Amino acid sequence: MMHDMTSETVLVVCSDAKIADHLLDSLFQNGVNAVGPVDSARMAIAVATNGQPTLAVIANPPTGRRGAVELAQALERDWGIRSWILDDAVSERDRTSGDLAWSANPRQIEGLRRVLGRSDEIDAVCL
Repeated sequence: MMHDMTSETVLVVCSDAKIADHLLDSLFQNGVNAVGPVDSARMAIAVATNGQPTLAVIANPPTGRRGAVELAQALERDWGIRSWILDDAVSERDRTSGDLAWSANPRQIEGLRRVLGRSDEIDAVCL
């Protein structure tokens, strides 16, 4: 069964304007609410406190001290927001992280893959 993405509000973490525009366009065209883009982990957490996102897409490494996985862990731990990290956002340090408790569920990931036209495999990278 396909996940209905229109019930989600997606936080877009992306420092590349062209990629961010594409992600936002794809989300909006498919009726998915989106907040962002933000480029830093600090801003992502600030938006999480105010924007009530239900899911985060981390498209490239956030600026600042936290990497993509650290940001995803903080969003899940502090706000219950699961994340899908696109391949371009994965650092070498992130590749060794076996903890996937922060990861969006398979239905959410499938819905995002469909909406965004992406086939990233962060799950396979981390396991």
